[in-house]
Amino acid sequence: MNDAKQTDYAAEFLWPSEEYKKESFIQAREQYDRMYKESITDPSAFWSAIASEFYWKKEWDPANIVQGNFDTTKGPISTSFFSGAQTNIAWNCLDAQISKGRGDTAAFVWEGNGLDENKTMSYSEVCSEVNKLANWLRNIGVKKGDRVIIYADDPRIANFYARMRENRSSPWSCLCWFLCRVFGTTHN
Repeated sequence: MNDAKQTDYAAEFLWPSEEYKKESFIQAREQYDRMYKESITDPSAFWSAIASEFYWKKEWDPANIVQGNFDTTKGPISTSFFSGAQTNIAWNCLDAQISKGRGDTAAFVWEGNGLDENKTMSYSEVCSEVNKLANWLRNIGVKKGDRVIIYADDPRIANFYARMRENRSSPWSCLCWFLCRVFGTTHN
């Protein structure tokens, strides 16, 4: 017989307040369980409903939402989602939020290592910085389809990084990611 004390692990969790839950996308465990079950039993309907909330340049074929082989006896494991569909994830992450009136809402909240190293950037601020970087790339001859290496010590972008550090903000890697998505370049 095991004399170990039984622990109620649920009591150790920090549960969200009712007020916080009201603003959450998933407000209760039951809702999560229902969504999970739907995602397994009817993935096409589930993911179509989620995807319909985004901008799509080219819509997907409902028959091609989730495809793949999950059985190693039938060949290599493979998956694909929304085959043939086209979207602009950077536009969905930034411009769509601004167009919905959320421009002044926090897009990034950065906490550094020091006590006073933190920065909050709104969707509008992030979009403005991304556009400044895109214009800089355009001015030095980078075009759609090019590869961009993001290297913090590059002297050509030192002023940008110095300004970011001076403002106690360091979401620069996310800004550069958005920049590459908006600009249509590949990045390393």
